Amino acid sequence: MAFKELYEYQQEDVQKALKVKAFLNGSDMGTGKTHTAIATAIEWREQVRKETGLLLPILVVAPINTFESWAQKLSEQAPQLKYTVIDRLHRKWFMTDLYNLKYDVYIMHWAAVRLVIDEIIHDDIMFSVVIGDEIHNIANRNSGVSTAFKRLRCFRKYAASGTASGSVPWNLWSVLNWLYPTQFSDYWKFCGKYAVSEQEQHYSGSYRKFVGVKNVAVLHHIMEDYYSKHLKKRQCCEHHPEGVMPYLPDKTYEKLYVDLNKEQKRIYDEMFEKMVAWVGEHQDQPLVAKIAASKLSRLMQITTATPIINVEYVTKIDKETDERYDEPKEVVNLALPSSKMDAAYEVIQDLDEPVIVFTSFKKAAYLFHKYLNDRGVDSRVLSGDTPKVEREHLQRQFRDRQFRVFIAVIAAAAEGMDGLQDVCSTAIFLNRSLSAYKNMQAEDRLHRGGQHSNVTIVDIIARDTIDGERLEKLDGSWASIKKILGIE
Repeated sequence: MAFKELYEYQQEDVQKALKVKAFLNGSDMGTGKTHTAIATAIEWREQVRKETGLLLPILVVAPINTFESWAQKLSEQAPQLKYTVIDRLHRKWFMTDLYNLKYDVYIMHWAAVRLVIDEIIHDDIMFSVVIGDEIHNIANRNSGVSTAFKRLRCFRKYAASGTASGSVPWNLWSVLNWLYPTQFSDYWKFCGKYAVSEQEQHYSGSYRKFVGVKNVAVLHHIMEDYYSKHLKKRQCCEHHPEGVMPYLPDKTYEKLYVDLNKEQKRIYDEMFEKMVAWVGEHQDQPLVAKIAASKLSRLMQITTATPIINVEYVTKIDKETDERYDEPKEVVNLALPSSKMDAAYEVIQDLDEPVIVFTSFKKAAYLFHKYLNDRGVDSRVLSGDTPKVEREHLQRQFRDRQFRVFIAVIAAAAEGMDGLQDVCSTAIFLNRSLSAYKNMQAEDRLHRGGQHSNVTIVDIIARDTIDGERLEKLDGSWASIKKILGIE
């Protein structure tokens, strides 16, 4: 895809980026941020060559499950560029090629940056352009990935993400600090100007908690020259009063309600009461939200199928005595029957087209795979365990209609899957992720350019459980967890 073949709004973004040295593309998922980034990087690289006399490489840092998409789009859009993708088993080869400038574009996953940054700095490697795809990976300013990424040396910086701050608005500072470190040098000053905070008390004293945002219009004005935010079907600017894809079919949401079976309900109620009691005991402690989210996730898992609770023992070492001891840990396994899977099967039977089914849980994905195959419905599973080559193969098979139902774990499928919209317009959620952003990414595997049908999103909800609440209050925060549990 040459520059002239980009959509008009993408060309506008490229021209806007060429006037600055760092750019943030925050457009909706499915609007073609990757194509825009490639076109910008090619032009920027030429700018740098004219400025320095050096033809330096482009570095793409992206989630590992987007590598295939990047490789495909680079081949189509810029066949003149040679690219290579880091191999987790042969990282040394990647670094040798980088040191010798063998390729024009190097593609690396976020976790690898932390592993190779010292070598990159030691070898004095400089890039013409660094592209941070899904830039919310550096939203946590104190993470090792964020710190390492910001040490990369380059002449131009391109950030892309539909939600650059992740789930916490004030984390946008970390992204802006990478793009323009002089302008956004002080985190606490940034928060003081753009975040609403309040003091909270707990047993060890008080701490400041951010609860909202302010002066958003001021921040957007400051970012105006290096920020773009195109929306698919809503006004994003005066040039696009109906968004940049007004022709895209709408999304329709449907809810199907089911009852838990007797054993599910018994275990669910028991664990729910335990969790409410636990939250009540710990709600004044500021650092337990992640533990609570884990417990909440377990409750959601129990609503998916009949739970089998096993106790496994994890060996630990006492810090004071250095003695080993076995700590019990409850492990939830899933079995049939499952009222949710029965409902999903009925939906699939009523449709005469391929369907994608999402779940947060790998165990649920493989159980539903067996459920469908036992009933003569051909299905495949994509999870974090799926090898890269197999992942590409599965997507190609689905597009060729070689199997009927694509079952995907949300965390594994939310990024880097394209082309499903060509053959599928219905997504069924057995349950949702605790990340609202991941859920939206999953939905937009279908709701993107190339979709010609109305997209139907079906949520299967267990009555008298947290399922209904979690659809409205999914951000994984301590406050939302208490709301879901009815603790105000």
